[in-house]
Amino acid sequence: MKFLGLHYNPIKYKSKMIKMFYTSMWPFPRSFLENKIREYEEEYKERFIPAFGTIATGVSGNEPILSPEKLEADLEIVEQNNIKEVIIFRLGGLNKNYIRIISKFI
Repeated sequence: MKFLGLHYNPIKYKSKMIKMFYTSMWPFPRSFLENKIREYEEEYKERFIPAFGTIATGVSGNEPILSPEKLEADLEIVEQNNIKEVIIFRLGGLNKNYIRIISKFI
């Protein structure tokens, strides 16, 4: 990945690392996400930004959507790890159900 210019150490280069967690598509147990979030936070501190989604379908139109309830569970893990910044992927704005969930964490 380094050779292609797709991965840089965020500590060495003083950058941020965005890690995408598309839990709507994961076959993994919840503990997997908890462990990964904790690992990345411990290693990269404030340089780590978890990203979640997707909360709307994409180009194919058949992508699994992360429900408001699952987004809330993901954000609870982030909050438990004192992470202050996340990215949520959606292609077309937020509806009131997602705004309600996100507002709990702002």
